[in-house]
Amino acid sequence: MPISLFAPQAIADLEQRLSHLQADTRPQWGKMNATEMLNHCAAQMEIALGEKPMKTNFLMRLVAKFVKSSILSGRTMPKNSRTAQELLPVNVGSFGDERDKLVALMRRMKERESVLQDKKHPFFGKMSADEYGKITWSHLDYHFGQFGL
Repeated sequence: MPISLFAPQAIADLEQRLSHLQADTRPQWGKMNATEMLNHCAAQMEIALGEKPMKTNFLMRLVAKFVKSSILSGRTMPKNSRTAQELLPVNVGSFGDERDKLVALMRRMKERESVLQDKKHPFFGKMSADEYGKITWSHLDYHFGQFGL
């Protein structure tokens, strides 16, 4: 089972792992560089918080049920998995700015945990705060692992 972003020490542990990432850290798989990965992870949290829109269609919502179930059961996403258009890196800032933005978003999600309870996600549908926390932690863990963190 995945850990939740809302678990005690989860954010501190993620920040500790993130402290080892450098702008020139090379990924073990995939096409994104470290700065683009930070931007991508931030976009996922912005969508969860309702700060960034995400378009979906029937097929995406159908696939989402399987993806959600897989993540929440603790299965790791396959390497080089396709990503939604809205999660592709855009307007990428400096490494430091993207890292600071990601840390701020992790903390903001923690602060808004109660607001996420039963909030409809544009891809996954209605989710509990616990599911938001677990999916977000799993996404960060996947990409931090991609960079050996």
